[in-house]
Amino acid sequence: MKQIYHSLKSSKIQFILNNNEKVMKFNLTIISLLILFCSCKDKVNNKLNPEQLFEDSYKTQRENNSLEDNSEHFDKTKNIYSNYKYNVAYDGLDYWVSDYGVSEHTILRTFDKDSAIGMTINVIETTFEPGKNIWEIYDLNPKGMEEQFSQMITGQLNTDIKNYSFKKTYIKNVKSLKRKFEHTVRDSEYEYDNVSIMQQAVRGNYYYTFNLFIPTRCAF
Repeated sequence: MKQIYHSLKSSKIQFILNNNEKVMKFNLTIISLLILFCSCKDKVNNKLNPEQLFEDSYKTQRENNSLEDNSEHFDKTKNIYSNYKYNVAYDGLDYWVSDYGVSEHTILRTFDKDSAIGMTINVIETTFEPGKNIWEIYDLNPKGMEEQFSQMITGQLNTDIKNYSFKKTYIKNVKSLKRKFEHTVRDSEYEYDNVSIMQQAVRGNYYYTFNLFIPTRCAF
């Protein structure tokens, strides 16, 4: 009986984690495309292939052996991760589980295996520098960006956003955008409410997204 319970519990946790990365995938796609459209409009209008705007993901670069030696350090025992290419690091709780996640641009996923509270770090690398910080990029088309964000979440995930808030803020002295919202995920066997806290920043040609997921109500 204990083995069955742990198996069921593990499947619930995995369901929540996979859906959280699904949300992150949509967020990254729409926001990165909006940022790129706003900041490199002329390039798009000149019929530049959109794929030429993006560098390979870190995972692809790792697979292709195109990274410099020792570009990252990952101590899973102490839950410490450092990425020297993107100049980002994370020192987490020792009892949390960490891996590279399942999304293409996720460089780190870490979570509590009992509660499914988790965090991801995602980086999108472009072939050019926008020459603007993320506040300036957002201010080019704030209404359009918010509308597209809402449509992507509600349309692709078939869920409504609740208690949405937006704020211009900082992360490590770098200007960032902070979003917080709640949504419900339903499946044939699972249903849970989730709070997402997302913080995004731009540095050079790197677009960072730090996302915290907090399940608040689960019904299985």
